Parts: sequence; C-alpha cells; structure tokens
Amino acid sequence: GKSVAIYGVGVENNPGFIKSRLMRKFLQYAFAHTIFNAVRDSGSKKYLLANNIPESSFFVFPDPAILMKPSGDGRIREILTAEKITPGSPLFGLIPVRGGVVYEGSFTEEKDIKKKHERRVQLWVELVLYLMHNTNAHFVFIPHCIGPTPKNDDRIIAGEITQKLTGQLDRFTCITNEYSAKECKGLMKNCDFVLGERTHGLLGAISTATPCMALTVQEDQRMHNIVNIMFKRKTYDLNTPDILELQKCVLDEWNNRATIKREMEEIAQAAIKEAQKAASMLKERFDKAQK
Repeated sequence: GKSVAIYGVGVENNPGFIKSRLMRKFLQYAFAHTIFNAVRDSGSKKYLLANNIPESSFFVFPDPAILMKPSGDGRIREILTAEKITPGSPLFGLIPVRGGVVYEGSFTEEKDIKKKHERRVQLWVELVLYLMHNTNAHFVFIPHCIGPTPKNDDRIIAGEITQKLTGQLDRFTCITNEYSAKECKGLMKNCDFVLGERTHGLLGAISTATPCMALTVQEDQRMHNIVNIMFKRKTYDLNTPDILELQKCVLDEWNNRATIKREMEEIAQAAIKEAQKAASMLKERFDKAQK
C-alpha cells in the first residue's frame, strides 16, 4: 500500500531488448505502477523505449549524487595539511581503479588477469611520469573505493603505481586514509584537474566544475553515457591503449583546463538545477499520494 518511485537509477551497460517476454512484462508493470520514474542517462532511456516503456512514464535527470555538497574549504585545508600536500602547486587528481568493468576490460587481448594488472600499473606509471615531466602539478591519488574486499580497494593499485615513481617523491601524494564522500568531493573541488576510471568519482569533479577526463573501456556504457554524452567530458578507451596517444590527449586536456572549467561551470549549474527539479518533482508526487 506504499507509494513507490524509481529514482536516479541507470541500466548497467544498457543490455537493450529483453528477450524474455515475462521479464519485459515485469518491467512494464513496475513503470506503470509507480508515482515517479527518473533515469540518469540517455542509454537507460533507449533501453526503456526498446522494451516498450512509454516515454511519457519516465524522465531523464542527472544522477542525484551531484547534489551532495562537498566539505568546506576549511576542512579540505585540514586534510591537505594532514596529507602533507604543500599549497602552491596546481593539483592533479588521479583515480585509478582496482576491480570493476574498467579494470577487467583494459587490454582486452590479455587474458591472464595478473599480466593484465601489471600492464595497467605500467600504463599509469608511464602516463604519470610523462605528466610530471611536462607539467608543474602535484599529483594526488584519491581512492574512490576502498573495499569492502581487496579486490575493490583503489589504494592497492595506487600504491603499486607510486612505488614505481622512484625519485619523484615530492611530486605526488598517495592518500590511504579513509575520508567521507563529501570530503573526497571537496578534494576534487580543490584539484585543477581530475583523471579517473570511476564514474561517480568523476561526477564529483563534474558537479564542482573541476576539469576532468575519464579513462574507461568500450563496455562501460554508463561512463560514456553520463560523463561523455550528458556532461560533454572527454573519455578514452583502454581496450587497446596507445600510450603515446593517451599521454598527448591527457596533456592537451590539462593545458586546456581553464577553457574547460568555464564550460563546465555552466554545465554543472544546469545539471544541479535539473537534479533539484527531479527531487522537487519526487517530493510533490509523494506529497500528493500521501494526501
């Protein structure tokens, strides 16, 4: 007897038309018996339309995660001090991942998971060394996910990368302490650029108008649909990466960060406004149903 809403969701990698007639009926029933439906990307919209969900029964709004406010500047200064990050140099945030679709899809032709991991680490090492040589930035490894198992602990791969950055100890910080989602978002707000492999990590940068770029794989439609199509940010697929091409691409984005930031300020403001509209519509529907 309770009102139900489908809110802020997406279809993982958008499988398209559901072959099972029964499952299609379940999906159609769900969307026909809710008071409000909102998906977070155009790929999910295509999925619903392909399965005969009327376009009039749902909306496309930005992921509600962008509404989370980052920690204030005072708290972020405390964190930067605790992490021994000296103010002055521009900050380049890095979010390499351990576990997940990007981790598994990188270097597609490599079937040995151990060798795949080693190649991913080496790719990041070569990329960071190149950026260190060609920028004056201080590099901060920001773990977006730290568990619950080692398989999904970004600190592990960040540690392996930084161990190979010998002789450059004053140019990078590898964060291992646990911080809240708001604190991580505040850190990204204070970065001059963020390069990452996690969609929600980049959403933190996007919603604070921090210039950013995604490293992903072709299979990760969520990243492409949200980061690239919805928010107009650059994505680069790691299925068969060309390190020279990747290095140049990231450096170009870094050098163009001032222009990107101006563009992102407008995008972020519009996205936050749309996400707030979705929240208001949700509340209005629940209030009406309750009456």
